[in-house]
Amino acid sequence: MYKKSYIFFLCLFTACNILGQSTQKTMPDAEMLISTLYRTQQADDISYADFYESLYQFYLNPLELNSAEPEELRSIYILNDIQVAAILKHIKTYGPFVSVYELQSIPDFSIELIRNLMPFVTVRSSDETLKGLRNQLLKPDQHYLLLRSNVDLEKSKGYKAFGDKPSAYSGNAQNYYFRYRFQKYKSYSFGITAENDAGEALAFDPKHKKFGADFLSFHAMVYNKGKIKKLIFGDYQVQFGQGLVLSGGFFTGKGSETILSVRRSSTGIRPYTSLLETSYLRGAAATIGLGPIEITPFVSQKFIDGSISDDTIQDSDNAIIHYTGLHRTTTELASRASVREQMIGLNTHYLSRNRSFQAGGNFVNLEYDKVLMVSPRFYNKYEFHGNNNYNASVYYSYFFRNISFFGEAGLSKGEGKGGIQGLMLSLGPKVDLSVVYRNYNRSLHTPYGNSFGENYKNSNEEGIYWGLKIRLTSKTELTWYYDIYKFPWLKYQVSAPSSGKEYLMSVRHKFNKKTLLSTQFRQEIKEKDALTAMSEKYLTTYARSNYSIILELKSDKNVVLKSRVQGSKYLISGASTYGYYISQDLGYEGQKFDISFRMALFDTDDFNTRQYAYENDVLYSFSIPFFSGTGMRNYIVSRVNLTKNIGLWIKYSRTQYFDRQVNGSGNEEVNGNIRSDIKAELRYLFN
Repeated sequence: MYKKSYIFFLCLFTACNILGQSTQKTMPDAEMLISTLYRTQQADDISYADFYESLYQFYLNPLELNSAEPEELRSIYILNDIQVAAILKHIKTYGPFVSVYELQSIPDFSIELIRNLMPFVTVRSSDETLKGLRNQLLKPDQHYLLLRSNVDLEKSKGYKAFGDKPSAYSGNAQNYYFRYRFQKYKSYSFGITAENDAGEALAFDPKHKKFGADFLSFHAMVYNKGKIKKLIFGDYQVQFGQGLVLSGGFFTGKGSETILSVRRSSTGIRPYTSLLETSYLRGAAATIGLGPIEITPFVSQKFIDGSISDDTIQDSDNAIIHYTGLHRTTTELASRASVREQMIGLNTHYLSRNRSFQAGGNFVNLEYDKVLMVSPRFYNKYEFHGNNNYNASVYYSYFFRNISFFGEAGLSKGEGKGGIQGLMLSLGPKVDLSVVYRNYNRSLHTPYGNSFGENYKNSNEEGIYWGLKIRLTSKTELTWYYDIYKFPWLKYQVSAPSSGKEYLMSVRHKFNKKTLLSTQFRQEIKEKDALTAMSEKYLTTYARSNYSIILELKSDKNVVLKSRVQGSKYLISGASTYGYYISQDLGYEGQKFDISFRMALFDTDDFNTRQYAYENDVLYSFSIPFFSGTGMRNYIVSRVNLTKNIGLWIKYSRTQYFDRQVNGSGNEEVNGNIRSDIKAELRYLFN
């Protein structure tokens, strides 16, 4: 007991000097996290919105260090297996943490690591652990109502009527968003979300499954009620194993975090609170604890979008699935909620007593009331078609000393097979290594899977990845990866088996607590179709290179300056095109008032050198627009606490093109060289 108290008071004293005078919890730099975990200059197929939602939920509901499961600690992509094991060993040796500052007493836990970790973890005293659901309902961790609306100030073609022809879009140019959340950490969660995209009509039409807003989501969840560890009704996601079959929620791609991002965590059931209209389940699920074994059965029924056609030969309706979630035009409305999907699934998960080994199995059966089809292209020959599919997999992970092994093998109906095997190895206090091999055959179809890989889905791919992280000094970190892969079957715009490779190198140097320099270079080399003079197809190699330099400076008076330079080069058949983006941010962060301003210039030769850039936004909103052509981008976003319970966010953004007088295409075409929008959000806190 004396030793425990000594450690606590020593950590508390040093925290005042090392971690700073203020113990105020601050939101981590989302842009830096994104640039670390994702390759942001090629972002078409990445769910940043789901990432940000998960990140913010971790921030609002930090993990309790003394009760967090190892998989939960791994899932925030800050701690490796050795560090997770060190936390568990500390609790076993000295008893529960009494303060987050006690982390400083763990060997090899640097101040930088603790600073990165602190927004996402906490230590709750026994007084905060209320007994009984009634008492817990009276003291929620989150209880708020949020309203948001944004509108494009320049009206696009889709909102205009032409003579007797009505406008293409059925609704107005405003986007509406509503959220209500009532939650307590590991006790209960209740939420309602509603959204209407710009161009979608607000309507009450039960016949077509529309009840006001175009997208409605609800969940009610309770935790730790006897043997029932989790129970949820409504919309949810499920994550087990390496995501080959079930990959719901927070996952990352290939970025400058070259070690932790290659491994998925078995976090199980979690409420669905994002706005993506395709990546969730709707029904009920429960996790039942039976000692070291947990069983999770789940059922789901929802309606998804699809273009319907009548097959008179087979006497059935065919459907081609759509994933945009947009229902503005007559065609989009006709496809809305036209296909019923039913799922039944089961997971069995085992965790050893010392928590170093876990294993499990997944089984999912999917039924559709239409025959799912794909466009009649030769490269789609092995895509899924039919009205029934099943997935099954087994997975494991094992941590021993300084090595972590993990893997999953699965199959789908027909001849679909695939697997992933990886390891993370600590070669010393300053060097980490990761290796991942994956092989997904062309017939593998896992609609709710998203395991590590190059393709946007786990199919038609074989590859091996090496990642390296070196802490050169206490302030400088170098990361590197090299990934080589091949696609045994055809792909879109690739009319033969092909291959590719990519590598990335990043250096991050922190001069002091307030000044950070980050540099990154990435190159990918792939094959795609080209045409001869006789219009015959052949494969040619192209190379895309991206670089970025970010300098961030924070003054003593809460003023933040951030400069960014990034660019790209696209090389094909001996011809090169280029693009660049430069920006300067100026911001002020206060207790009751925040404001951030950006001025940026961009210039790209073509669409292949388009530039992606993260932007600050209103609460729970996320923005990584891309820029192509030549122009200027400005925005200003501000937060003000009107009262103790009411917060207001406003963002105005404007893009001016120097190389055109019409921007956008199709129904999104706008006359003129300016595109701007304004977004406002209001949050009311009940507690």
